[in-house]
Amino acid sequence: MIDSERIRAAFAALALGLCVGLGWTAPALGQQAVAAETPPAASAAAEDGVAPSPPRAVDAVALIPTADFVGRVPFTSPTLSPDGSRFALFIEEDERNKLVIYDAATRRPSRAILLPENLHPSRLRWAGPDKILVSVRAITIVYGVFPVPVSRLFAFDLASGKTFFVGREKQGLTGDDVIYTDPAGEFILLSSSSKLFADAEVHKVFLDGSEFDDTAVRVQKRKGDSDTWFADNEGVVRLGIHFNGKRRRIWYRSSADDDWDKVASFKYYDDAAEYWNVISISAGSDIGYIMAKGDGGRIAVREFDFRTGEPGRTVYEHADWDLESAAVDSVHGLLAVSYTDDRERTEWLHPELAKWQGVLEEALGGAQVTIRQWSAGLERMVVWTGSEADPGALYIFTPAEMKLDLFTNLLPTLDHTQLARSKAVTYAARDGTKLRAYLTLPRGLEAKNLPLIVLPHGGPFHVRDMLAYHPEVQLLANRGYAVLQPNFRGSSGYGEAFEKLGYGEIGRGMQDDLDDARAWAIAQGYADPARVCMVGGSYGGYAAVWSVVRNPDLYVCAASWAGVTDWKDMLDYDKDFLDRRDGKRWTMMVEGEVRKGDLDEVSPREFARRIGRPLLLAHGKKDDNVPFKQHIQMMKAVDGAPHVEELVLDKAGHSLVRPEDEQAWYDRLLAFLARHNPSARNPAPVPETQPDAEAELASAP
Repeated sequence: MIDSERIRAAFAALALGLCVGLGWTAPALGQQAVAAETPPAASAAAEDGVAPSPPRAVDAVALIPTADFVGRVPFTSPTLSPDGSRFALFIEEDERNKLVIYDAATRRPSRAILLPENLHPSRLRWAGPDKILVSVRAITIVYGVFPVPVSRLFAFDLASGKTFFVGREKQGLTGDDVIYTDPAGEFILLSSSSKLFADAEVHKVFLDGSEFDDTAVRVQKRKGDSDTWFADNEGVVRLGIHFNGKRRRIWYRSSADDDWDKVASFKYYDDAAEYWNVISISAGSDIGYIMAKGDGGRIAVREFDFRTGEPGRTVYEHADWDLESAAVDSVHGLLAVSYTDDRERTEWLHPELAKWQGVLEEALGGAQVTIRQWSAGLERMVVWTGSEADPGALYIFTPAEMKLDLFTNLLPTLDHTQLARSKAVTYAARDGTKLRAYLTLPRGLEAKNLPLIVLPHGGPFHVRDMLAYHPEVQLLANRGYAVLQPNFRGSSGYGEAFEKLGYGEIGRGMQDDLDDARAWAIAQGYADPARVCMVGGSYGGYAAVWSVVRNPDLYVCAASWAGVTDWKDMLDYDKDFLDRRDGKRWTMMVEGEVRKGDLDEVSPREFARRIGRPLLLAHGKKDDNVPFKQHIQMMKAVDGAPHVEELVLDKAGHSLVRPEDEQAWYDRLLAFLARHNPSARNPAPVPETQPDAEAELASAP
């Protein structure tokens, strides 16, 4: 049994209500108004009287301090209210989180709520124009022994000033699965279980501060092994997906008055499972939208008959790229689809949003523009613009007034005028496979015979690189390095066949692809073959270590953050966190559908004594993805070799979340590269010189 009382008690301090006008001020977020037809760089001084900084000379290239690259966007989850009059977001300040509500017209904070320090907000959503639902995460102890993450839901009523817990007093791990929100904000449908490992049921929960046990109405009882419920756009529970350990069963009904029918049953990884990736169900119809393979074999949006389990017409399929998501709302239906080619793209299916996308692109000078949020009537929109050479800015757009108001630059301390543009390139692997990569060249230097950093992504599966702001790439380019990010075989976004090319190819075909990227950069004249180093994190860290084991003649050095060093141990560790079916699938992806060899053959720890190139091994002690044990055992295996350097960060996990940890990695990496692969802007350290003996004698008394 999981007890919510401790989590709920943490919010007792919020009984004082919403903190209005108590001296709290927003961080340095912009107050600058920009007409839609005027590019932001040409705008007048900010409303608060502070003139914008003059642009730096385009040709000037300054060394940007590493501290500027580890800056964090000061907020998360900006979300517009349904009527567009407000927007809310989370701000972290002194390791505490605040929920801050802004007036969308003035972009000034109106209210702020300090969240308890042991609760971590993960999502916010509006329920009507005056209520905000906040999902929080916390750690609780199960059976007095096991620490596990749990989610809970709280509501803030801006009109009354009330703050209250939403849900059961005692419930299972998930307490924030909202499957429908009343447009007026009077109630939600909440799917939850009464205790750990129990089946989920759905309740109508009123957002008036009343106790769950007193007023909540159960609208859907438990149904054997139920784990996921779906409601239609009018709040009727219509679909249940249930898993019993081996098979998935699908239950469906056409209306609240109908009985439930089992319309499908299949094995967990059966191909039929993809047809139940539900986007939406419409009231009064058995036809809804799903994400599944289209007529051309790419992931697409399709119509689907939930009564028969049969897919219908393909609504939208891209010829070259899998779709990643679709935007649907109860007012407009299917609004947009998104995919990634070399950049994240949105294809607007709603004509008015498509029109405003064009207007915004023109107003912002052709920059990459994304409409991230919009109100129900499209009265206001939250707009992002940026690029791989600009972390970007956030705007509030009011179409009726043709006003585009700057809210904030996302990383205001970073001088993006000094950043380097990247470009997409295509090269052929040795087996003829066409591969995409992203090349970033340092500004102000001739693009010829440069020191090169090959920077593979993590994963290796279900991950890819793209043209987007990447602080490590920009730091290295700013220091005079060419940086190449290959999407090696197995990377996501290129279709199922490309992913399967990577099965069993860890340390083999995947590594060939990285070596072939190096060869391409040399053949094009960009890279000096004697000055190539591989750097990466997670799987990319593994690939970096493996590069100086497998091909020391190709790489002058390597640096790894949190890299795997022993694949057998890694798979054994993963099995503790994956159920049998997922563990089996992950093992298959690593070893291959037909096993291609022993994993010891591609594990750096087995060949540690062979490493002769300079190698930086860095790891965080709190890493629960690639455990710190992997690092310890690798350091034992290299047995104090002088060419192997170590960096251990006591408080870091798998990702460099804390700015001080990220900066420690960057500073150490630059120092390592300066010694072993220096560049024009990251030169080798000057050796300490011995005193001139003749000069000493001459000056002696």
